[in-house]
Amino acid sequence: MSPKQRLDLVVEVKERAEDAATDVWRAAAAVTRTREAELAALRAAATQDGRQRSDAYEWELGDRAHARLLEDIRQAELRLQQAAKDEAAAREKMAEAHKEAEAVRRVAETRREEARQEEERAERKAMDEVAMQQAARKRQEGQGG
Repeated sequence: MSPKQRLDLVVEVKERAEDAATDVWRAAAAVTRTREAELAALRAAATQDGRQRSDAYEWELGDRAHARLLEDIRQAELRLQQAAKDEAAAREKMAEAHKEAEAVRRVAETRREEARQEEERAERKAMDEVAMQQAARKRQEGQGG
């Protein structure tokens, strides 16, 4: 386990922001897929001609219903365009959050590596001091005895 760094808290915050941005993007993508499906269903309905042999009044009602359906299609297209814009904006925010989190993760990892190296240097220094003390004792014992 690597030692705790002060940056670990920042990493955690950035990762939470990244996760939240990813969740927002997924939700926006789901809305876009829903809008696409709605538009496809309306377009499919618009291609069908439900008129049968009947009087002019029923044909006029059918034409009005078809005109209303075409207006619904235009509105669905606008909703889809807005959903696509929202998804693109969410994707950009997600990418930015990922970049920020990744940058902080790299800095934290660098700091952990520096701390590890410093710990190893201190350990080597302590071992060298112990070895020097033992060598000095042996020399004193050799001279004294």
